[in-house]
Amino acid sequence: MLRPSLLALALLSTGCSATPQPKDAGKPTCAGGDAASCINEAETYAEGGDKARAVAAYESACKLKEQKGCARAGAAYMNADGVPGDDARAFAMLTSACRANVLAACNDVAVLYQAGRGTTADPKTAAALFRYACEKGEARACGQLAACYSRGSGVAKDAKSAAPLFAWACQNGAPAYCAAAGYYYRVGEGVERAPTTASTYYQAGCTANDLMSCQALGELYRTGNGVPLDPKKAQEIFLAACTKGHVSSCTHVGIGYARGAGVAQDFATAAQYFRKACEAKDATGCEKLALAYVAGKGVAKDATSALGLAKWACETQASACGVYGRIVAAGADGAADPARAATLYTKACDAGELSACSDLAEAHLAGEGVANDPVKAVTLYMRACDLASADACAALGQIYEEGRGVPPDAGRAAAFRKRACSHGDASSCAK
Repeated sequence: MLRPSLLALALLSTGCSATPQPKDAGKPTCAGGDAASCINEAETYAEGGDKARAVAAYESACKLKEQKGCARAGAAYMNADGVPGDDARAFAMLTSACRANVLAACNDVAVLYQAGRGTTADPKTAAALFRYACEKGEARACGQLAACYSRGSGVAKDAKSAAPLFAWACQNGAPAYCAAAGYYYRVGEGVERAPTTASTYYQAGCTANDLMSCQALGELYRTGNGVPLDPKKAQEIFLAACTKGHVSSCTHVGIGYARGAGVAQDFATAAQYFRKACEAKDATGCEKLALAYVAGKGVAKDATSALGLAKWACETQASACGVYGRIVAAGADGAADPARAATLYTKACDAGELSACSDLAEAHLAGEGVANDPVKAVTLYMRACDLASADACAALGQIYEEGRGVPPDAGRAAAFRKRACSHGDASSCAK
């Protein structure tokens, strides 16, 4: 009689078979109701690019009261990221996560309150949630709260509160707000004007691939405002952003070619970039293309196309009303109407378009469509010159040289021409 082996006796005594068992037998699983496993599965799916299964796993974790899962799944439904958008579903999950102090969820549910998505619009509650998350260190929420102060949404409009919040958000991991921070320091709204500080915010945003910051940084290099004048570097920055799909930067590439700033002057290439931006619905691109049609530079003169593009640009974006104003003043849209043109210049100037401020200043000097008011004209030119408009600085040099509405002052004329030169106006450098 054969004696059984010790292993066989051990197996018989425990009632086990010799069949190997899976390594993970008895290990917690998402299907088995383990929330941590659901999160792990979701992250594995996300890393593999399977967003839909990742969201499903996050949602399973949420149902098991894991609030990180609620926050992630809610954000996905809010942004239609890997799943069809579902604001009501997003709102419920994000609210749950926010109540559990998941700050990113508080920011996202505030966005839903602000827009009235998945719930009734409530700007005050949105602002309160942004403030709560911001005070606990959520950078995106600080940027959103800054935007509330900037617009007066849910809180009183307050540039002094907006500017430092945009800056803090930029400095603490939310580069999408760097362009706004730079803007406040560039124009001196709510803070002391500091173009050099503005450039640091724009550079930080651009380095983090925020293309709006890149465009703003390019504008500083083109005008020498807060950074050394470097039109070539500006053009390179604009072109890089344009190549990445930032259409308003394509407009600036076109401006570089039209002016010969940083590249050889080439009106045909300029018109191509203006058209590219315009076809992507960039209002400034359409306005510049309209101007090309008016002047016949890079394209054949075409008053009809110019009028249509300029009018659409103005209706779409207030800052793009300057060229339409010139068309109205010239009588290319009915009878010449200097008063209506001045209204359009004002609209664009108030929206920050410096060339329109110069057009309005010229109207005040000539008394065309507005009262003859040299003091107002000088104020408008000063505003534009202070923001590095070479044309406005050059105009001030001319005004003080000729004494147009102001006492002649050769010293001030020379100072303004020097500023115009420093912002890239070559003709002022020669005087």
